[in-house]
Amino acid sequence: MISKLSWSKAVVATVLTGTFLMLAACGSPSAPPTAPPAPAKPAKEAVSNAAPAVENKGEQVVANFNFSDWEGAAPRRWTAEPADKVAKSVGTTPQSVYVELKPSGTEKVTTVRQRFSGNLAGKTLTLTMRAKALEDKMLSGKFSFETGKGVQTVVLDADGNGAWRSVTKEIAVPADAKAGTGVMSIVLRSGATKPALVDYVAVTAK
Repeated sequence: MISKLSWSKAVVATVLTGTFLMLAACGSPSAPPTAPPAPAKPAKEAVSNAAPAVENKGEQVVANFNFSDWEGAAPRRWTAEPADKVAKSVGTTPQSVYVELKPSGTEKVTTVRQRFSGNLAGKTLTLTMRAKALEDKMLSGKFSFETGKGVQTVVLDADGNGAWRSVTKEIAVPADAKAGTGVMSIVLRSGATKPALVDYVAVTAK
């Protein structure tokens, strides 16, 4: 005859065994679902007012094309006329150096120019001027050279909307172009009443 104590132990063991089998069949209780991670915020777009880099399309033939070096009142390797109407202008950073051309107040133009000593005959040139003018058709970059037919000139005109603008032209120099006759000029015309700024004038040859 089974005693009451033995019978109670048997019942408890049976209950525990059934509970274990139910847990094994159903699996352990899962943890509560977690919220999905928040999407990453897009990086803020950088805004820069810096001048764009000059595209390298060949050999740069203009010395001090960005007017970073100065000798007295004129950029190095450039001739300024009238000298008192050409000045150095600095932007928001020390690296932002421009040449400022002021109205002459006379019938004469204000200009800075540089002559090339090399031979550009037969080469393809890319001319780029970045400038800010306040009057339309008053500021120009001019590249000229001599050939057997006379002097040829390529003109880069700056618009007068008061914003920085780049103007680019590509030319093929004739084979009969004379060595040492190339001249790059920046001209503020005699009718100008407001100054103009030039960031750089690049001439690359290939």
